[in-house]
Amino acid sequence: MKFSLSILLIVAAAAFATAQGDSLLFKNTGEPSIYFAPHYGFIVPHTSLVVPLVQGHSVGVDLLLEKRTNGNRQWHQCYGFPSHGLNIFYNYTGNPDALGSQYVMAYSLRLPLDKFETDETRTQTIDGKKTTVIRNKHDIMLGLGAGYATRVWNLQDNHQAAILGSHFNVALVLQYQHRIGGADRKRQLSGGLRITHLSNGSFKTPNLGTNNVSVYLGCSLHKTGVHYAYQQPEEQLNNIEYKKNTSTLSVTTGLKEIQPPLGRKYQTLTFSFLQDRRVSIKCSVGLGSDLFYNSALKPLIERYRDYTPTLARTLQLGLLISYSLHFNAFELKMQQGIYVLDHWKNDGMFYNRFGLRYRFREHCFAQLTLKTHFAKADFAELGIGYAF
Repeated sequence: MKFSLSILLIVAAAAFATAQGDSLLFKNTGEPSIYFAPHYGFIVPHTSLVVPLVQGHSVGVDLLLEKRTNGNRQWHQCYGFPSHGLNIFYNYTGNPDALGSQYVMAYSLRLPLDKFETDETRTQTIDGKKTTVIRNKHDIMLGLGAGYATRVWNLQDNHQAAILGSHFNVALVLQYQHRIGGADRKRQLSGGLRITHLSNGSFKTPNLGTNNVSVYLGCSLHKTGVHYAYQQPEEQLNNIEYKKNTSTLSVTTGLKEIQPPLGRKYQTLTFSFLQDRRVSIKCSVGLGSDLFYNSALKPLIERYRDYTPTLARTLQLGLLISYSLHFNAFELKMQQGIYVLDHWKNDGMFYNRFGLRYRFREHCFAQLTLKTHFAKADFAELGIGYAF
């Protein structure tokens, strides 16, 4: 739970810190940039099963191809003109026999954490308009994509590494970056801290997942090196109208396996209600509830409790707090829940949810989320909902 709460707080801080200074609108986007960085770190032993598998430090390298947003959408300006692109990451885990190497390809979004620097020495006039050079020094990168692990659990020659049950996994990336030197240079040196998570959402067991933490130092190359922007009236962003209170109902479903591996897949159903309060153009907070039907709980209770449960005793009820970041039709959801009804109890009192919502109609949305316990995935959720 502490791991998930830490991620939520970091992302929340990023949203509140972003673009709190002058409102700027890009004159142009500049050329795409290329960033290359070596990494050095370790696989986090988040459970006792991982401890004997951490036999050395991890070594990796990442390549980032990105372009800064140009301000033609509302969220570009609200988040301080973030950069987005493609991130490719290779990681040698330090244990080639049990964990092998990992490859990640993810969509990345870098959100500035600091205000724009607007000192007069960096102010110019372009086409008769007062401009300023954008010089962010701190940012946080969020990444979502696919990961491939060269070594996974199998009965033939890797039965002790009960960590990942599938070669292909979902990859989640959280990265902090500090830029060394002015951001208007063609070559920029920067470094920071990265967390890379691989998991298949318990679609195939075993699925404890891996969390790699690494530090890095790299260099980015820009063709022009300079991004210009001109002042936009602050009240223009402040006067944007949005709905402050939103209620949503959603239903999602998923499939999961349980131990022992190579068994059948069990269906899950989740019915959710959420009351959101929009606290700014960028983010909202909310309270909600979940009703879970996890068909895997029936065989688990039979196995470990030595009785056959009724349907009512396989249901779980949870209450949650929610935090959301808004990107036009997309929402990034981060939720912390607590079970108030749970006859299984083996997963603890708390659960977490991370994922995306996409609004395809005024009142209708699709949802793809991952329910977890601490850093262990429970199941993925795919479904639809209605907002009112």
